[in-house]
Amino acid sequence: MQQSIERDACGIGFVAHVEGVASRDVLDRVLGGLACVKHRGALAADDKSSDGAGVLLPLDEEYFRTLANEAGIHLPEDRLLGVAMVFMDAPGTTEGDDVRRILEAASTSTGLTVHGWRDVPTDDDELGDFARATQPHIAQMFFSLEGAASLDEAECRAYMARKAAEHTERDPATRMYVASMSFQTVNYKALCPGDSLAAFYPDLGHDGFRVPFGVFHMRFSTNTAPSWERAQPFRTLCHNGEINAIGGNERAMVARARLGWGEQGVGLFRGEVVGDEKVLRPVLDHGTSDSGKLDSAAELLLRGGRALDHVLAMLVPEAWESMSEIPPAVRDFYSYHGCLMEPWDGPAGLIATDGRRVVACLDRNGLRPLRWAAADNGLVMACSEAGAVDLSDAGQVRRGRLGPGMMLVIDPERGLQLDREVKARLATRSPYGRWTEDGLIEAADSGPIMEVSGDVEVHQARHGWTSEDVAMILKPMVQDAKEPTFAMGDDTPLPLFGSRARPVHHYLKQAFAQVTNPPIDHLRERSVMSLRTRIGTRDPLLWERPEAARLIELPTFFVGPAFVEDLVAGVVSPFPATVIDATFDSSEGPGGLRRAVERIAEQADRSAADGSVIILLRDRVSEPRQVPVPMLLALGAVHHRLVQAGRRSNVGLVCDTDEVRDTHHVATLLGYGADLVCPRLALETVTQMADESAFGDPVTGPLAQERLQAAMEDGVLKIMSKMGISTVAS
Repeated sequence: MQQSIERDACGIGFVAHVEGVASRDVLDRVLGGLACVKHRGALAADDKSSDGAGVLLPLDEEYFRTLANEAGIHLPEDRLLGVAMVFMDAPGTTEGDDVRRILEAASTSTGLTVHGWRDVPTDDDELGDFARATQPHIAQMFFSLEGAASLDEAECRAYMARKAAEHTERDPATRMYVASMSFQTVNYKALCPGDSLAAFYPDLGHDGFRVPFGVFHMRFSTNTAPSWERAQPFRTLCHNGEINAIGGNERAMVARARLGWGEQGVGLFRGEVVGDEKVLRPVLDHGTSDSGKLDSAAELLLRGGRALDHVLAMLVPEAWESMSEIPPAVRDFYSYHGCLMEPWDGPAGLIATDGRRVVACLDRNGLRPLRWAAADNGLVMACSEAGAVDLSDAGQVRRGRLGPGMMLVIDPERGLQLDREVKARLATRSPYGRWTEDGLIEAADSGPIMEVSGDVEVHQARHGWTSEDVAMILKPMVQDAKEPTFAMGDDTPLPLFGSRARPVHHYLKQAFAQVTNPPIDHLRERSVMSLRTRIGTRDPLLWERPEAARLIELPTFFVGPAFVEDLVAGVVSPFPATVIDATFDSSEGPGGLRRAVERIAEQADRSAADGSVIILLRDRVSEPRQVPVPMLLALGAVHHRLVQAGRRSNVGLVCDTDEVRDTHHVATLLGYGADLVCPRLALETVTQMADESAFGDPVTGPLAQERLQAAMEDGVLKIMSKMGISTVAS
C-alpha cells in the first residue's frame, strides 16, 4: 500500500530555555530543527536555491563584540550595543556607499552612534544559480546608544532610524533591505535550504555564539515570488499560512488618520524621543509579502509599547464573538481591541519574539499545526512539524498542541505560560469590561418597513433593475431564505463588451483564497465567522483609553430604512450625521456623472472636517429629472477622498441604496468602504410581492424582509468563506 505523504506550507518553530539561560546547545537545536523542516520549503531546478530559510536570534553581545573587534571596529564598553543586518549593493559602488550614508545619517538623527561596518562572511558554494544571481552584499552595521536608556527606548530609537532610512529618497535601483536593526535580535536568512544555512553563514557555527532561544523558518512561497528580502523570519515574527484579508488590512492601515505615536500611547515614549510619526508612513511596505506586512504591523504595536503577547492577541484574535466558553474578562479584552484593530484574518501559525520573550499562536480557525514540548532540563520547543527538534536527551517531556486561537509564551521571568494563563493576564491589564460597557452603544435594526411607496416599479427602472432580477434573485431569496444557486458557467459577455448596460458591480469579480487548505465552511464553521459591525470615530491605534470604545455596535452590516432614519435623527446614535444626495440632474448631460461624483466626495470631506461622524449616501430619486449615481462610484470616491484627507478613520459610511439587489453587490460595497448597507428598494420590493401573494404561501411583508436579510447575510458569509476570511471587519 502506497504511503500518503502530506506536505503543508512553511515550516516554523522555536527552541528556548524556559529561564533564559543562553547556551550553544540551544542554537544547535534551533539549526537542527530548521534542517528537519527542509521538506516544508521548495527548491528550484538547481536543487540549491530555496524559497528562503532563516533564524531570528537574540543578540549575544559578547560574541558580537568579538566579531566587531576582529573587524577592527572599536566599541565602547559602557553603552548598549546594536547590530543592523543589511542586504545591500556591494561596497565601493555608488549604490553601496549611498546605503551606508543613508543608514548612518538616519541613525545619527535618532541619537545613535555608528561605530563601523562588517562584511558578513558567507560560503557562496551553498547557493544555487538562482540564489547566487540575486544575492545581495550582506553587511552588519554596529551602533550604540549613550546614556542609561532602557532597552525599550533603545529599540524605539533603532526602529525610528530604520524607518527614516527606508523612507529616505534614493535611486530606485539602489538595493537596501534592513533584515534587522536592533539592540536585542539579529536575523540571518538566505535563499538556501534549511540544512545549508549554518554552512552559508559561518557566524552561526562558532562555539562562542550562545543564545537562550531561537526562532526558525523554512519558506514555501505561495502568493509571492521568492526573494532574499521575503525570506523569513522577519524582524519580529515568522508565519506559516496566508493572510487572506491582507488587502483590507493594508488599506485600513493607510486610512488611519493618526497612529497616536508619542501622544497618549501605551508606551514609554513621547514626541521628544521619537519625533514626528510621519516618518512611520507608510507603515507597511507595499512590495513585501502578506507575512512581511503582518510583521510590520506587529513591530509598530510592539514599539508603541504593548507587550508581544498583547500585540498578537490584537492582530490575530480568537473567535470570541460566539464562543461561550471564553471567560467574560477575556471577551471584554477582545471586544475592546476590536474597536482599535481589525483582525488580520487567514490561516496563520505565528512565532514571534521581542528579544526577550517568545510567543507562539494560531488564528481563530486553527488551520495550521503547531505542536509544543517542554522538557525537564528547561528546554521548550514548538514547531509545525512533530519531532523536528530532538529532545530525546532532555529528560521527561510534556507535550501538547495549540488549538484555534490559542497561544503560549516563554518568558524568563514567568516561565512557560499556556493559553488560559496568558489570556487571563492580558485581560486584567486595563478595565476593558468597564470601558466597553460605558462606551459601546449596542444597537439593532428598528424593524420592518411599515409602508411601501406606490412607485416601486418606477424606482426599479431608474436603477436598472430587470424582471429577471426580481424573479430569479429576490423571489428565491424570500422563498428559501438563501441566495439562489446558479450554474458555475457564465456565458454572458464581459460587461465592457456587452450590448446592454450592466451595473458597475458586474465589472468586479470575487477573489478566491488559493491556499487556505482547507477552505472555510461557513455553515459548519459559523462559530468562527462574524458579521459584527462597529461605526464611529476610531481612536489612534497606539492609544489605549476608554474613549476608544465609544462606537455603535451592530450584529450585522444589514440595516433597514427605519434604523437609517433613527441613525440620522440621533435616536440610536449620539454622533452627528450628514445625508448626501447621490443623484444628479439629467440636464447636466454626459459630464453630469463625473461632476456629481466629485461633488459627493467634496461634500463628504467637508462634512467630516466639520465634525460629522456618520456620513450617509442616499440614491433615492424623488424627481423625474434625477439620475442616481452608481453607489459603488459614490462610495469609492468618498472613501478615497477621506483617506487622502486623513479623515477616513473619523467617520462611518452608510449606503442607503435602491440599487442593491444581490449579495455580490452588497459584498462589493463592503469591500470598497461601506460600514452599513440598507437595500431600501429590495426590501420594498419583497414587501410588495408579499402583499401581492407572489411567493405562493402565506408570507407577510415583515417575514419577507427577514428572509431577504438572512439570504443576503448568508450570501456574504459564503463569499467571505471563499476568500478565506472569517470576519466582515476584515
